[in-house]
Amino acid sequence: MYALSGDRKVRVLVDHYHDAGEQYIRTNLRGGLVQATVCRERLTWDLLSRYHVAIIDATGPAPVDAAELQAVERFVAEGGGLLLAGSAPHYDLVTGGPPTGMPAARFAEVFGFEFLSAGDAADPTRIDPDLRIGYRDDQIEALAGAVEGFAAHPPGLTTCAPLRIPEGARPLLAHADTAEPVAAVAEHGAGRVCVSASPLTRFNVLAHLNPLLAWLSGDAGERPGGDVPAEIGGPTARTIRGLKLICDESIAGRAEHFAELIRRFDSFIADLMGERWQSPETVRVAQTSLRPRPWEDDDFLPAAGPDPAIAYNIATTLAVKALWHGPKGDLLTGLFPEATVPRHIALRFLDDLGFGDYADRLRERAKQALEASDPTRAETDLARVYWATEQWHPKGHWLLHELESRFGEDFLRRLFEVLPNKRDDDPLPQTWAWRSDRLAYYLGLAAGEDVTSLLREIGTTIHPLPLTPPDDDGFDAAMRETLVRTVLADDDRAGATRRMEALTDLSRLTPDERAELPDRARELTEAFERSAASDTRAVGPLETLARGDDPEHAAWAALQLVTMGLHRWADRLAELLPGRDLRFRLMAGHALRRLGRQAPGGSLEGLTAEGKRVGELETVARDMVIVHPKVEGYEVANVLAEAGLAVFPHGHVATQFYVYWVHTLPQWRRSGLSRLAFAEAMAHPEAQRCSCFALNTGTRNNAHALYREFGYVDMDHRERATKLLCTGTPATPPDGVVIRPVGEDDHEPVRRFLSDYHADAFTLSPLPVPHLGEGTFAALAEREGALIGVAFAQYEEGEGAAVQDVAVTEGEDNRPEIGVALLARVHPMLAGAGAKRATAYVCSDPGLLTDVLCRAGYSRESSGGVNMFGIRDL
Repeated sequence: MYALSGDRKVRVLVDHYHDAGEQYIRTNLRGGLVQATVCRERLTWDLLSRYHVAIIDATGPAPVDAAELQAVERFVAEGGGLLLAGSAPHYDLVTGGPPTGMPAARFAEVFGFEFLSAGDAADPTRIDPDLRIGYRDDQIEALAGAVEGFAAHPPGLTTCAPLRIPEGARPLLAHADTAEPVAAVAEHGAGRVCVSASPLTRFNVLAHLNPLLAWLSGDAGERPGGDVPAEIGGPTARTIRGLKLICDESIAGRAEHFAELIRRFDSFIADLMGERWQSPETVRVAQTSLRPRPWEDDDFLPAAGPDPAIAYNIATTLAVKALWHGPKGDLLTGLFPEATVPRHIALRFLDDLGFGDYADRLRERAKQALEASDPTRAETDLARVYWATEQWHPKGHWLLHELESRFGEDFLRRLFEVLPNKRDDDPLPQTWAWRSDRLAYYLGLAAGEDVTSLLREIGTTIHPLPLTPPDDDGFDAAMRETLVRTVLADDDRAGATRRMEALTDLSRLTPDERAELPDRARELTEAFERSAASDTRAVGPLETLARGDDPEHAAWAALQLVTMGLHRWADRLAELLPGRDLRFRLMAGHALRRLGRQAPGGSLEGLTAEGKRVGELETVARDMVIVHPKVEGYEVANVLAEAGLAVFPHGHVATQFYVYWVHTLPQWRRSGLSRLAFAEAMAHPEAQRCSCFALNTGTRNNAHALYREFGYVDMDHRERATKLLCTGTPATPPDGVVIRPVGEDDHEPVRRFLSDYHADAFTLSPLPVPHLGEGTFAALAEREGALIGVAFAQYEEGEGAAVQDVAVTEGEDNRPEIGVALLARVHPMLAGAGAKRATAYVCSDPGLLTDVLCRAGYSRESSGGVNMFGIRDL
């Protein structure tokens, strides 16, 4: 059930003055019975008195004055609710000082709560990927009865330290063994307080936030004043030596200083990455020390704390952005999990700035983490750390430092020179060579010698590629020879799966290239390629192989025959299953189960090696339900899903299980792991509690059919509409309609208009209130002074701008013509700012936005995306 109920809307004030890094709250407290305001100004009694609940999630260094403390205390004492959060380990990382100076700690002290440091913890603490020291969320449990409806599982927590709580307070979250509280609730006067020793980033809206808001708001009645605004206060913009800075007002006075740090880093990383680095033209600088996660929409630079911390955060954020979803960054994660390389770059930048002491403190923490997790430097296989989700291992820092020690301090710069700039520029085998193998090849090019022996010495799975440069005349022949050796192996060192991988890459050769292969390799390649296309010409050669004496060739041939529908070969496949490599046993077992056959040892749970079970399905519920199939302790696939809200017409809200991601590592595909993990997620209690379920995928995604088997149906297909801004002619609005740019005084009326306009829309997630500050170009339409339409787009830098919405009041005459006139006013704004084209992503079903874009001269094409939806029980 949705925890907030009743006739009133719960008004929530989200503090962004003391810390603007918590974007999750802003984007998730939408729809239903919550009215949320983001406030970038100091807290006062007059302001707070209009709200039921205030949220102060403030970890980064920021000033707190006595008037604010008094206002917040009075707000709670007179019936308000306060949700207060901060992280002592993060504050220690940033400042090196005790948590008493943290803004959250200053407010907590008013109510008798005290944030303790990691050194006060009763149980051994750990070092997390951001090098903070404290308790991790797997050490914490939720306590029943403190807040009605609060989930039995804890939220995901940023590394935290314990709280000291006042008499009468009730622990909400506590260490599972020591019972030290890390979140607690208490009454204060007529109001209520909840204090969390972790930021709220991973508090689930249904399982954690809504029950807390319902409890904190209590029986409070209506608040004074009309509708509360979506935002109070806004950023300011300054252009400093060609760099446009959009700053939170509380730190705008240091804009020159931030611009200088950004300029210094721009020069530093350009020397490392060369022409592939693109200097930023516009950046948003926020009052926070928490970095944005790269997959989120919010894009800002953290600028709270002492200069070394600011420099480190700016450098890490910009480096992550530069490498995220690019071929260089993708390859680097093959041996340097997640943000290892960006953090290394940031530490080098600190050295360059003269902040070596701060950098060394962080390096020492990484070293301590490595000593605790892999003291021999050979226990963790970096090639098998799951690069597709937010993973980290300190061994990656050690390896990068070791490479620089052996091959020179400019090793990273040389590595960036040889890494491909585009995915199509990577000429290495893409299936036979794992991502780690391909990175090892480029590491060798940068080092000037083969690094395979080093990587194997430290327990890394490596399939060595010949160290022939791509521009060498012998490159193609050397790579083909490597694949041929795998295919023609006359013993079991090249197992069935490795041979299939090599055949996959050989099947991509052109006819002329294939003609140069040895006869036997060419025959095997042709049989494999034809079987993949269900070409019957493959049957004879495959049957000969399947009867043969080479068990590895026989195994993959039998699998291909069964996959082609020749089920008479299932017995032979089952016979060959024992003794094969783990990956092949999973693939073959999956194929046999689809025929209704038992496959002992061919399932994840039945997977064994040397007599020990090595396969498992790990499921964790925190903010999300996360399912990981694991082999030999390493994750090989995932499903990430979250219980949340869907908004239906007329203000109705329903619980919804949204699946964010389903993924399997390329070398573990064809094994049914995604199906297994997806079924586990859909059967989880968090999924079962939701009325409906949804996801977004691609129409060309193999999993599209899988989702349909679980009750998902295509809701709408997605299209991409594009227009060059130099084309088209201005449009004249209908008589009586005035079109003009949106001014600052129009922001709140426009937000209310858009909220009302979309109130009857069906969306998979609550629509966020539009950002109407810097970077937004908007126009409105009025008739007789009344607002009847809005169009707005986002643009910051580069050639492309994003059209976000065109809305015109239902029932208004000539709605499409008004919409076109609105866009015609926005287009020159975008062009004047530097954009050359505008793009909008729309659904294929007809609607005003789609109609307006067509009339305005946008060309449309399928983006390949599709929203899928299903109903469990409304």
